[in-house]
Amino acid sequence: MRDTARPMFVLVLVSFLALPWVAGTPVERRWYKGNTHTHTLWSDGDALPEVAAEWYKSHGYHFLVLSDHNVVQQGEAWRKIGTARGELAPDRLERFVERFGPGAVTLREQGGVREVRLRTLAELRAAFEEKGKFIFIAGEEITDTFGKLPIHHNSMNHTELIRPTGGTSVQDILERTVRAVEEVARKTGKPVLVHLNHPNFGWAVTAEDIARVKGERFFEVYKGHRGVRNYGDAERPGTEAIWDYAWPSWGATSSTPWPPTTRTTTTGRRRPGPPRRAAAGSGCARRR
Repeated sequence: MRDTARPMFVLVLVSFLALPWVAGTPVERRWYKGNTHTHTLWSDGDALPEVAAEWYKSHGYHFLVLSDHNVVQQGEAWRKIGTARGELAPDRLERFVERFGPGAVTLREQGGVREVRLRTLAELRAAFEEKGKFIFIAGEEITDTFGKLPIHHNSMNHTELIRPTGGTSVQDILERTVRAVEEVARKTGKPVLVHLNHPNFGWAVTAEDIARVKGERFFEVYKGHRGVRNYGDAERPGTEAIWDYAWPSWGATSSTPWPPTTRTTTTGRRRPGPPRRAAAGSGCARRR
């Protein structure tokens, strides 16, 4: 897609986010609260997706994107029950059964190893979606690297897996990823939103990188994870300063951990001026 077409592409995406719950039904404009960045056992999370869905729905969220790394929640997937990374801890399984009942979980044993089946997005929608109150938006976290630098984007409103593109530089990967998402939008005829995640994670993406990629219109300003360095450090800017520099990008806030936990900063200081950080667990996009 040519750069001259990208402003219209963004406008379509913004219109998509403002759509009423039922197409054609006039409704009063309002904000919808949701999370676009959430992980489960479909990738590197530590809980079943039902747990995430119930938490967000019960806490007044209107939408949720299960943005697991380089995967969409389709097909048959099983996870071991154990204490290693990527496994479901036995105590979490016990709490799950207590909360949802024994019929809500599918278990099997192979070679002496117990496993639990992960519900697909279609199954989760049937169990949790409620008209006018809560929906899932299909998506993934496109997880790429340049050398040792982690470059992650969240994309949403598509069911086709978008694989990491790779590239010759950080900026090249940013541009290639945006183009890959735009191509899916073109092929499907549906608006697909993409935003860069936690640019300060691993100090991977600079404000200059974002500003020089014309298609990089959105990025994550606040992320509820202690390792993403939202506030920068003594030598490198925080994400609010990146936001100021990289204008006209938009900003998004999200919180992966649930329930939200106490956050700490790397500097212990906040910049002067009116607060713009969303409450833990909330998300929005706003033009500067």
